[in-house]
Amino acid sequence: NANGGIIDLDNINSGNNRGNTIAVGGGGGCGPVGSTCQTIIDGGNVSNSTSINLSADGGNALSLANGGDDNLALALGNNGVALAGNGGLALANANGGTIDLGNINSGNNQGNTIQVARTLCGPTGGGGNGPALRGNGGTARGSAPVAQTPRASAPIATAIVVDGGNVSNSTTIAISADGGTAISSANGGNGNLAVAVGNGNAAAGNGGIANATANGGTITIGDINSGGNQGNTIVVQGNGGGGPIAVDGGNVSNSTDLSISADGGTAISTADGGDGNLAVAVGNGDDAAAGNGGIANAEANGGNISLGDINSGNNAGNTILIGG
Repeated sequence: NANGGIIDLDNINSGNNRGNTIAVGGGGGCGPVGSTCQTIIDGGNVSNSTSINLSADGGNALSLANGGDDNLALALGNNGVALAGNGGLALANANGGTIDLGNINSGNNQGNTIQVARTLCGPTGGGGNGPALRGNGGTARGSAPVAQTPRASAPIATAIVVDGGNVSNSTTIAISADGGTAISSANGGNGNLAVAVGNGNAAAGNGGIANATANGGTITIGDINSGGNQGNTIVVQGNGGGGPIAVDGGNVSNSTDLSISADGGTAISTADGGDGNLAVAVGNGDDAAAGNGGIANAEANGGNISLGDINSGNNAGNTILIGG
């Protein structure tokens, strides 16, 4: 057996992602070509990446219970039993396996909510920018009104630049229920001689019964969130023709990296018989055995990981408010 297997998987969400809600109010009164009035909003780069790598390993089990070569067993008495080249019954398991997974969210992500209210810039019509009305002294009755020519005010260099990007969440979970590589050998030896003169039994090249297991396995996971992430909420209220406003408000990042393993692995068991041995049983009912050995057990335990309630932070970043 090279065990492994059984992955039960449930409740992976990869985040309640959200990004980009951009509202730009009226840009009333921006001037002609050549004026520096501008509103530039980027508001990109909300990213969520979740990578889960699951394995219920196990693998590589070798079991040998071979009989040996060139062995001689003699049972000379009545009712005796002669066995040569013994060995037999080798079990190798490379356990692992059984992953039960639930409740991975990878964050309540949020990013980019940008609101830029009304901005005023550029030339506006006259009205009060010309010379004041004056008479020629005293009360000017009956005189024609003096014509007033409206003057356009010079364009005002009003720039609002908002970036507000780079909210990133990355969760990497690698799960393995290792085990693997169990080697069991219960071979009989070579060139052994067993002689039972009485009614006993004769066995040559003995060995036999080797068990090897490379345990591990059984991972249960629940409640990994990877943060209540938040970033970017940028509000710029009315600029009203005032100077440049530049807002960046980027770079909120959360990264969670979990590597979970229920190791164990590599159990080697050998119960081999030796070579070139001689066993003689002369008495009545006595047994003769040569090249003994036998019964070896090896385990490489590990295993049983149960995980719950990892959050990786109630992350928050970027809330920028600029008044009028």
